[in-house]
Amino acid sequence: MTKPKYASALDIKRPIMPGFYPDPSIVRVGETFYLANSTFEYGPGVPIHSSADLVNWKFEGHSLPTARHMNIAGMENSMGIFAPTLRHHNGKFYMITTLTDGKWQLLVTADTPAGPWSDPVRIDLFGIDPDLFWDDNGDCYMTYASVPLDGIGQVKIDTETGHVLGEPYLITQGTGGKFPEGAHIYKVGDWFYLLIAEGGTERGHAVTVARSKSVSGPFEFDLKSPLLTNRGTNFKIQSTGHADLVQRVDGHWAMVFHGTRPKGSSPEWHIMGRETCAVEIEWCDGWPVLGPPIEPASDPSVVEVLDSNSELPADWISVGSFPVDNCKKTPNGLLFNGFVARRQTTQHFELVANFESSTPHGIGVGIDGRHHLGLMKWGNEVKATWTIGDHRTDIGAVEVGDREFEFVIRSVAMEGGFHAPVGPDKLHCSVRFSDGSELEVAALDGRYISTEVAGGMTGRVIGVLAFESALLTKWSYKSAS
Repeated sequence: MTKPKYASALDIKRPIMPGFYPDPSIVRVGETFYLANSTFEYGPGVPIHSSADLVNWKFEGHSLPTARHMNIAGMENSMGIFAPTLRHHNGKFYMITTLTDGKWQLLVTADTPAGPWSDPVRIDLFGIDPDLFWDDNGDCYMTYASVPLDGIGQVKIDTETGHVLGEPYLITQGTGGKFPEGAHIYKVGDWFYLLIAEGGTERGHAVTVARSKSVSGPFEFDLKSPLLTNRGTNFKIQSTGHADLVQRVDGHWAMVFHGTRPKGSSPEWHIMGRETCAVEIEWCDGWPVLGPPIEPASDPSVVEVLDSNSELPADWISVGSFPVDNCKKTPNGLLFNGFVARRQTTQHFELVANFESSTPHGIGVGIDGRHHLGLMKWGNEVKATWTIGDHRTDIGAVEVGDREFEFVIRSVAMEGGFHAPVGPDKLHCSVRFSDGSELEVAALDGRYISTEVAGGMTGRVIGVLAFESALLTKWSYKSAS
């Protein structure tokens, strides 16, 4: 089927950054692209990745790497750090984002994306999703979703002090979709373009675009709006929105955005959060239009293996705290005390782990502190415990005594359909003994560890939970078919 010339839906199969990497912001410096994403209640905050081709990405570091950069202690589901904007100006990287608890914005800078990043500058404005744009005079405009103005607001700021230079003013309320947010401004030729998200970050999510001869408007929206939305389609990736534009060295443009991959019977559930996707952008009659999708040729094969000699991967995260608070390197290996996790980055997986510990410990899969599945050793038993909201239930147990064993959690596809409802996957919890035999402890429909059940804007993480201390001897996370 031929795609209409101005199609606003995109039949894209795979994200460029799989897993919980929402609210992408992108900038090119030289021939390298740099991408930033939100982290909400997890620390460290706002990971930065680099790429030469928009498909293969390398982790560079976090722009909010320590508790000194952000206070997320006690943050609940989807609180904390909201959408960032990453920009490069006069030889320096700038990252601005929202700390929702204090209802203010914070800005950090660095010479390189790997850091070190400066202490944050605070900007006392109530809203979310701040953007930075410098005009030809060097004045910096912050454009953001303003709560008091009930729309997209704008104001000049001093990036060194965080001082607001004048009163914020409303520049648009969008085209009528709820929650206009995620604003970004660009100058292309003689026009200033405003890109925003509308429709909420659920199935009605969309990207719209407007332009003006002035950075502050008035802005007129493209009559072909929205620029992008997959609502109402049967395409694999849904909830498409919150976009950012970037120009290549050769002058061609691309756009990153996030989307989800819901699976299962109606109404479907997504488990890995909002993932970063990309599309080529063409220009027609002075407006951006969708080109071909940018995506990997196949699903990535992921293998992450740790043992007693390993360092903790730098992209692991902790909820409401930082991995450095919950894990330390010892001569005998990684010692865990608390919760430390990696993102689920494959649709299906096998996780195998083993520890040395005399106190309760194990592994788990979760969306937040109130929606998770744990496989834990308690005394002589290994129990599978399902937490959903205010309810916590042991759904299986196996006596292990003093036998050597490994924890195993697998995510597998479910079979069925509309009349035999299935979830996005099924989670099987087992123990595997040293002789190779395996006993299943419990199995759980994956819908109960999904965003549609938990709410919020994050995705699954998979990690280690230790109430006092547990020494890691084996960790193997592998993608599965």
